[in-house]
Amino acid sequence: MNGKILVDTNILVELLEGNSRIASYITDIEICISGITEIELLSNPALSKSDVTIIEELLKLCIKFDVLLPEIKLEASKYRRKKIIKKTPDAIIAGTAKYYSIPLLTMDKDFKSLSDVDVIIID
Repeated sequence: MNGKILVDTNILVELLEGNSRIASYITDIEICISGITEIELLSNPALSKSDVTIIEELLKLCIKFDVLLPEIKLEASKYRRKKIIKKTPDAIIAGTAKYYSIPLLTMDKDFKSLSDVDVIIID
């Protein structure tokens, strides 16, 4: 793959847990994340200091998109209002992919209902 891809939180969680299938989807591509993903990864109360350090190092390799842009908030609210996406964090991630016109890589089948975003779902 070439270009950029927005990865859902579950993709980075799987990568951190050693899921080798993920690597083939993110090799030779710029990995982008929503600020929501950064928050979700670092908010687990069970994380050790070592875990936090590893996650922070991984995040340094990613392009981070601000979730507070008005256009992203508008898209996210449309997805929620139209009941296309159930959870607000997922709607923000979807809105980010749409705003930046980049594919979304996820393991969450809830994103399959998106018709205006290129979604790649890993089973």
